[in-house]
Amino acid sequence: FALGGDHSIALANLRATWARQGRPKQGLALLHVDSHLDTVDQTLGERYSHASPFIRAIEEGLVDPSAMLSVGIKGPLNTKRDLDYAREHDVTIVTCEQYRADGAALVRDFIKRLKGRAVYVSFDIDALDPAFAPGTGTLSVGGLTSWEALALVRSWKGANVVGGDLVEVLPDRDPAGITAMLAAHLVFEIVALDAVRRSAAPSPAGPKKSRSR
Repeated sequence: FALGGDHSIALANLRATWARQGRPKQGLALLHVDSHLDTVDQTLGERYSHASPFIRAIEEGLVDPSAMLSVGIKGPLNTKRDLDYAREHDVTIVTCEQYRADGAALVRDFIKRLKGRAVYVSFDIDALDPAFAPGTGTLSVGGLTSWEALALVRSWKGANVVGGDLVEVLPDRDPAGITAMLAAHLVFEIVALDAVRRSAAPSPAGPKKSRSR
């Protein structure tokens, strides 16, 4: 699990996770929470930035775009091509508005379709409304509440999470520290998904037999 820092760190972490999983040809599944899709080809002529980790990951075969879910998308796009690229590559997009309407069901259905595939989680704190997470670099109003963010992560129960990151926390922009506190709890919830999955897995020795007295 990597903590950031801007979203550009996701690419290196995806490379490491993909390698650790045996370099699967189909790529990793991706659960992505963000205000932005981060599939911009270039920003100010730069191909590697916090706006581009997932287009590069898809190009490198690290991520299977048909098994990528982006939740919380809102606000102005970096470019229209950002949205076009994600749609053309079958990324499942759930905007913040859609999530509030019927997103919980969409997310649950997506998790079921993964069927145990190795999943990477990438959570950009700017998906939260600035009222709940002001300490970030690209504020975008109208975002998720802290309760909605926790409910979203908990709805991933059953996902085979093998790596992840939480990014874009800038403590110096939040003197009260509420952004860092929320981010820390989100990390706890994401890591707990692995514990839940392991505890639900059957024992290699099978169920224990009851003893009669």
